[in-house]
Amino acid sequence: MKNRVHVYLLAFAVFLIGTIEYIITGVIQMVSNDFNVSTSAVGLLVTTFALSAAIGAPIIIALTVNIDRKKLLLTMLTVFIVSTLLSFLSPWYD
Repeated sequence: MKNRVHVYLLAFAVFLIGTIEYIITGVIQMVSNDFNVSTSAVGLLVTTFALSAAIGAPIIIALTVNIDRKKLLLTMLTVFIVSTLLSFLSPWYD
């Protein structure tokens, strides 16, 4: 029973991370208007997120080969949540 809860939580976390990457494309015009920047500049948010994941993931995997995967997953999820909250709280777009 305990493992089932962990699997559901992990699946939910993966769903949220995937959703966050693509949700910006649906509201890109509103973000552009709110921050008074061009739509293409806001479009770089998606590109930056995707590139950082594509480049960072193999590097993190190579550097943490001897670390417990459960601890690594929790650490990376924490970093993701904190960075998302920091960008949410940011009052400007630079």
